[in-house]
Amino acid sequence: MEDNTVTLKLSLHRALLGEVTENLIAVTARIDGLKILIRAYYDYQATESEAERISLVATEVIADFLDHFPLRRRFDLLASKTIWKSSISGLSVAQTSKVSSKCR
Repeated sequence: MEDNTVTLKLSLHRALLGEVTENLIAVTARIDGLKILIRAYYDYQATESEAERISLVATEVIADFLDHFPLRRRFDLLASKTIWKSSISGLSVAQTSKVSSKCR
């Protein structure tokens, strides 16, 4: 793929339109080898609706990379943080809510 960093930034920006809540402090994204890491930080524990919104954001970002990689999904629970990972054949997207108590 051409410049994945620019594609990632544009994709994330587009996906976040209409999905930002007052509780959402920041969203970061980076490419690390063949992985894309998206993190959402909340002021307070993310609500179920907010977790769903960020999940949809990650799904939209993943869709922008599907032309080159097949999609796999996996859900993990790490300590007190919920991590949702979607892999596109070695290319993975993980999203973390700052404080959460269960897998989605």
